[in-house]
Amino acid sequence: MYALVDCNNFYASCERVFAPALRSKPVVILSNNDGCIISRSDEAKALGFPMGGAIFQYDSLAKRDGVVVCSSNYPLYGDMSRRVMEVLRMFATDCEVYSIDESFLHWRHTPRALMGYGRRIRDTVFQWTGLPVSIGFGATKTLAKAANRLAKKNDGVFYLVPEDRSTLSSLPVASLWGVGSRSTEKLIKQGIYTAYDLQQAEDESIRALMTVCGQRMVLELRGTSCLELETVRPQKKEICCTRSFGKMLSSREDLREAVATFASRAAEKLRDDESVAGIVHVLIETNGHRKDLEQYASGATGRLGIATNYTPSIVRAALACFEDVFREGYWYKRAGVMLLDICPKKHVQQDLFHSDAHRSKHERAMKAMDGLNRRFGRNAVSPAAVGIRRAYRMNQQRLSPCYTTRWDDVVKVKI
Repeated sequence: MYALVDCNNFYASCERVFAPALRSKPVVILSNNDGCIISRSDEAKALGFPMGGAIFQYDSLAKRDGVVVCSSNYPLYGDMSRRVMEVLRMFATDCEVYSIDESFLHWRHTPRALMGYGRRIRDTVFQWTGLPVSIGFGATKTLAKAANRLAKKNDGVFYLVPEDRSTLSSLPVASLWGVGSRSTEKLIKQGIYTAYDLQQAEDESIRALMTVCGQRMVLELRGTSCLELETVRPQKKEICCTRSFGKMLSSREDLREAVATFASRAAEKLRDDESVAGIVHVLIETNGHRKDLEQYASGATGRLGIATNYTPSIVRAALACFEDVFREGYWYKRAGVMLLDICPKKHVQQDLFHSDAHRSKHERAMKAMDGLNRRFGRNAVSPAAVGIRRAYRMNQQRLSPCYTTRWDDVVKVKI
């Protein structure tokens, strides 16, 4: 039996945990640089705030209806996600973290025990973290995902069986996990409008329309499990660190600092995965929305020689690529660093003349740097190229405190 546990309106709910006054108010969360809406409370949804909408178009509506607008606080959201997943692992040893706010669980339970068990999970997560969750049960991951959608309207817990014709008939085919807009159009043309229609469709016709992935989906809707739980996170094929700047930049020094910072952050992610990279790609671009300015965008790729996760080597290669693409006279809005040709660090192909002494020294240096940054905060220790001006910082005018990851922001209780 599978369960999908999903945190309701996750980012907005995280903001409400430490600000109880927000629990009855409409709340929207903005993307980087306070640009677009990326999360909404139920109250904000009812007022018509759309997902992905530019907030400047809804400023007057937000002021009129008392909507609380918050900048995205990813350190807080990431830590709250970790806490939720730790609670879920108490209820099931087999756990797949599907996204920052979703997790699949797997165990053996009789259907009679599922609903009570689901309510226990829901109540425990809320009591220990303050976050509301919805739980969908099913014999397959696809059924569990569909059940989770229904759980949001049924007290937070729902069990969907393949034989439940009326429920499956109420689910539009577009709402199913893995059915995109193009697949929806193809299915509707064939008279398939609901999950039940798809469940009853012929295998050959579905395979012709949606390849073998569509056929697996039909089998899962019928109760035959085709998608196993991924308890081990697959190896990343690329690691990116890209950002839009809070203001446009034209200075070479400011852009260099930004690229060096993004390269350093990407190297840190690489070490977290115990991986190494062999290729660095750097991109810079101007603001495509500013028609009054001349536009420019370019990227460059460089090899690292021996694959590595050593920050100075990656920063050096990224800055060399930056020098190849930077052009004076433009106002830049965005830059990024991408690491490619990634493999586990234990599988590195060494050079004939490479010295293991240097590799061991580099590993000790990075271990010390990462330890200090975890203890004292990100960029407590960083390459000199990262600089201190940081003119590229994002706009976060409505940022809440990092209640759980920064000592200065810990909630103070007055007695």
